[in-house]
Order: sequence, then structure tokens, then C-alpha cells
Amino acid sequence: MSFIPGTRRPAPPSRGPKPPGSAVPARPGSEAQPGGAPQPASGTPRVIGVPLGAIIPRKLIDEATLVVRDAPRSPLAERYRSLVQRLIAEHATGRQAQQVITVTSAAPNEGKTTTVMNLGLALAERKDHSTLLIDADLRRPSVSKYVTPAPKVGLSDVLQGEARVEHALIELQDAKLTMLPAGSLVLNPQELLRSQFVKALFADLRRQFDYILIDTPPVVPFTDASVLGTLSDGIVLVVRAGKTPRPLVERAIDAVSSGRMLGVVLNAVQITPVDRYYYKYDEYNPDRYTIRDEE
Repeated sequence: MSFIPGTRRPAPPSRGPKPPGSAVPARPGSEAQPGGAPQPASGTPRVIGVPLGAIIPRKLIDEATLVVRDAPRSPLAERYRSLVQRLIAEHATGRQAQQVITVTSAAPNEGKTTTVMNLGLALAERKDHSTLLIDADLRRPSVSKYVTPAPKVGLSDVLQGEARVEHALIELQDAKLTMLPAGSLVLNPQELLRSQFVKALFADLRRQFDYILIDTPPVVPFTDASVLGTLSDGIVLVVRAGKTPRPLVERAIDAVSSGRMLGVVLNAVQITPVDRYYYKYDEYNPDRYTIRDEE
């Protein structure tokens, strides 16, 4: 895996002042009241009662691709950590904050969800920081496949007013990581993601978590990543080495030009014998495994 920093950096969208208070965002169709956050629309959510996301014991399944957890000292796990460090470096220094990062791909089967899962696990290793991973791929959700028992409620249910966000968030027992699953399948994901409620929801989540990763559908042919990219602080594009045609990559970069392109993750890059050599004989030096820039 290699990381190619973005060469085009459109001005990031203005985040503006955070809404005062900690009111729960309104459901779609609600009206904003003067001088405050949106107020809930009338009606009762389908999911009510005590939020169970932090009570039901959930953990990640045994999955070889989760290298940050299962092979924490491997060269690939170190590359994910190095990538995380580069993505949040500006946030840590107080310059251009990158608190919310959208991860997408040019096409299906590029390793996008595997990448976002390992980035989430690497972020979760940081002490005194909270990390949220959102599965916003409402067309073909994959994040929930890594969790057992499988969650039933998620983002789509929140956006449709069927549940409040506190009922959809889940805590993992084996990682300091919070997830917002995709939820029930819907026929109109783009319409849901374009609603004003999404902006209020993300503003609320920004107040709750230090870092947020968003897994989205492939940018070609869908526009979901472009929509969510305008609500995040940057976009990372995942492409598969030897598979994704260059014209498709260029088309994908153009499709998310409304957001701030942080760079491209070149996935499925073979680890060289030199990498293995230094991993074996130089484990004490974590700087050995930095992400190599590609010209």
C-alpha cells in the first residue's frame, strides 16, 4: 500500500461555527426553530427505549485483512499507522483540521472498506482520542460484515427518523472504536444524504468524536462520496494496483473535486523483499515503514 498525496487542493468548504448546545438533530422534514438547532419532527421513532449499542457485547470477527489488529507489527500494519499520521498531522498541529475524512474508491472491489477499517483501528490506538467509523455506503454496506453480532440499526434508520443516533452507535469490545453502521437498505440513499438533516447530524457527531472516518460507495458512477465530501475535511481515494485504469482514476478525482482531495491510496502493492528484511531485523525502528510517495 502506498499513499500519493493530492496534487490539487481545492479550498475546503467552510465549516463555520459549531451550533450551540448539544441538541439532538431533527429528523428529515423537521423545521429549524429560530435561534437554535433543528427540533425533532412530530412522530415516534420505531427504535425507542434504552440505547443498546454500548450494552450489547460486540466485537470484530476473525478476519485476516484486519492487519492492524491481527498483525500489529507487520509492515502493512505500520503503513496504515503511517498513513493515519500523515492524514491527521495537520489536525494535530492546529493548522487545517482534518477531523472528518471521507474514504471512497474509483470502482467496486478496490479494497476501500478494508482500508477504512484498518485506518479506523489505527486511529483507535491513539490514547485520549475517540474515533467513529461511519458506514455511509447505503447501497452495498460492508462495515457491518466485520462485526458480530451484526447490528440491526444504522445511519439510514437515523436519516429516515426511525431511530435516534444514540440507538445506532455501537461500541466494540476489542477495539476503542465506535461504529455507525449503514442500517436498513433504502431505495433513495442519495436523497437521504442530501437532506439538511445530514449536516445537523454531522455537526453533532463532530462534537462527540475527535476523529470520524466515512466509508462511501465508489465514486463512479455514484455521487454519494461527492456529497459527503463537502461535509468532511478531506477525501481519500483508494485504487487497486494493476487493476484500476488510469482514465477511471482521473474521472474519479474529477468527480470529487468539490471536496478537498487529500491523496490516493494505492492498494494491493506487493511488499518487497527489502521491506521484509528490514521488518525482520529492524523492528525497533517504526520510522522504517513510512508510506512512500509516488511520483
